[in-house]
Amino acid sequence: MKTGGNTNRAQRVFRPIGNTGRGAGLKAQTLKTSPFICAAQERLSPLSTERMASKSPQFLRSYGNPKKIHRDAPFFVSIITDIEFITASAVAAVVVAGYDLLLGSIAAFYVFAIPYTKVEESFNIQAMHDILYHRHRLENYDHLEFPGVVPRTFIGALIVSILGLPIVVVINLLQLSKIYALIAVRLVLGCVVLSTLRFFRIQVRHKFGHQVEAFFVILTALQFHMLFYCTRALPNILALAVVNMGYAYWFRGNFYTALNCLVFATAVFRCDMLLLLCPLALELLLTKSISLWGAIKYCIGPALLSIGFTIMVDSIMWKRILWPEFEVFWFNSVLNRSSEWGTHSFHWYFTSALPRSLLAAYPLFLLGVLIDRRVLIFVLPVFSFILLYSKLPHKELRFIISSVPMLNLSAAVAANRIYNNRKKTLWKFLNLFMLGLFFIRLDGHFICCHKYV
Repeated sequence: MKTGGNTNRAQRVFRPIGNTGRGAGLKAQTLKTSPFICAAQERLSPLSTERMASKSPQFLRSYGNPKKIHRDAPFFVSIITDIEFITASAVAAVVVAGYDLLLGSIAAFYVFAIPYTKVEESFNIQAMHDILYHRHRLENYDHLEFPGVVPRTFIGALIVSILGLPIVVVINLLQLSKIYALIAVRLVLGCVVLSTLRFFRIQVRHKFGHQVEAFFVILTALQFHMLFYCTRALPNILALAVVNMGYAYWFRGNFYTALNCLVFATAVFRCDMLLLLCPLALELLLTKSISLWGAIKYCIGPALLSIGFTIMVDSIMWKRILWPEFEVFWFNSVLNRSSEWGTHSFHWYFTSALPRSLLAAYPLFLLGVLIDRRVLIFVLPVFSFILLYSKLPHKELRFIISSVPMLNLSAAVAANRIYNNRKKTLWKFLNLFMLGLFFIRLDGHFICCHKYV
């Protein structure tokens, strides 16, 4: 394509037509950057059409008057722009759907390979069974006879049971075993958690780009614990679904909404989410993203509603007035009775739990904090959450699983930087090291599945 005055003139003459706004801005951006559009502009410019007409009589017989072509050219350019814009949108939608299919299929594989119940999720699984099969007959519910060490909320079990009810009705009509109902509610729970993770992933794409999103998906797919636990009815996983939404709203700049998500997760599902809520709120206050009065004004109402909601529902289900997460907080933190189930050293999360959970992402997340200043502000509250939780003697990986998505983001930023600079000498070795970690991890899925069968 020539780069003289004709091209500049064509670019001045041929502009997108139609309404202005965001869509028109996107079209205009495509118009400036697409080589195909620039070639079309030059071919349809007045001087080029006149030159073609003077050289070929056949041109006039086929296409008519060059001035008429010039008059209709903006229309043709706009049509080409629309086609490219629609095609790019369709390709992006297919890619995003591919990400969802990849993560969803791996989670579903874990459900069918390992469908049975871990002891930590026994309350919620039994609660889903009782809601689906005993319904309003509370006297038949299992928790009244076997209440467990501390009471738990029924809200998560109610939500998943309502969503899975149509599938369970079909299973009952076909007179299939209850194991299929268990698989159904696991798949429903997985869809809920992965849909909130998708919401967070979309905000990652908007803030850091498509390549970072792709590496985020790759790292998540190569890890076992996140996609395994997303179908397990643990209180931590129910809280994770809400925390993912909080992360997404944080990225979007809806800071009070993000805090309210963590408030709800703390009051209803896991009281220990307070250890994530406080560092995040403090950081937002120090960076002047929110004000103290605004936090009180916009968060006190949702906090009271969340507490009132769980007290109302769970008092009915437990047949006594109670706030489940307050009793859990009292048992674990004030009485410190959780240490009766085992203790670990202070550094256990950093030296054992996170390396096993993050795998290849563990060294990458540390690198991501160093090479991109934007990442530090997001990782710092999560790191503080893990650090504060390390003070509790009783430790389990599921307690800090809400930190994994944000740490994976930092790792994805580092992986993206390594990939983009892979042709440089130093970065080439880092790229080979990163690819080696990815390939080693592919064999780990079968080892982890064998462990839980």
